[in-house]
Amino acid sequence: MSRTVFIYDSLGGNNKALFDLFCQFMCQRAQIVKGGLEKFSSEFKAPPCNKQRHGNSCGVFALMTAKCLVMKKHPTILRQDHDSVYRD
Repeated sequence: MSRTVFIYDSLGGNNKALFDLFCQFMCQRAQIVKGGLEKFSSEFKAPPCNKQRHGNSCGVFALMTAKCLVMKKHPTILRQDHDSVYRD
């Protein structure tokens, strides 16, 4: 089974390392879970998203990005100045 994994990182970290860990987890999970994936292959994508200006907005940016994706909007429409709306 082939899957695409999207990582939206508002801090711009080492997403490839996170992706590799995710793939290791999925392969090990497939060995445990009944009816799991016999063979796991995936593609890594890090689509553009807005960067936060400080390190204390990670959760807010995750929620803002999730809301955009659910509403079928591109996550770059939200910026740092929108985080105060989500904090209230």
